[in-house]
Amino acid sequence: MKFILPFVLFALTYGQNDRAYLPHYTFVGGHWKTEFTIANMNSVPTFLTITAWSDQGTALGELRWELDGFESRTQLVSEAFPNLLEQRGWLQLSGDLANVRGTMTFEFRQTGGATSLPLVLSTSSDQVLVGLDHRPGQNSGFAIVNPTATDLQIEMQLVGTDGS
Repeated sequence: MKFILPFVLFALTYGQNDRAYLPHYTFVGGHWKTEFTIANMNSVPTFLTITAWSDQGTALGELRWELDGFESRTQLVSEAFPNLLEQRGWLQLSGDLANVRGTMTFEFRQTGGATSLPLVLSTSSDQVLVGLDHRPGQNSGFAIVNPTATDLQIEMQLVGTDGS
């Protein structure tokens, strides 16, 4: 019997709108299996560059994919980038992204529980995250990616369901 991992991730990005992001990957201690799926939703082939970044903003590796029309591909992060020294970070996609969709899926190996994040195609400096649930057996988390060379100051405001 599999249990759904009681952890929901929300993704925020800040930066250029001509790129897309999978804002979190992890395989820390071998406890997590993280894979990504990229799909070309068009009949015309598309070319992508996928770059792995550390949480500290260091480029760790790059791969190039050609996806045929209506092709999708799924790969473990650890197999796509076998020489990664960082066991946690984020992926950036560049290329013709108009018809590209994707997800990053995280599975906790111990229980088989899983959750996923969508490919983030647009960025913003203002985000509202509704329905963050934090109670026994349920946690919410979020990943923030700054793909620019400029340091950013993040300001957050938490508001309860009663408005307080």
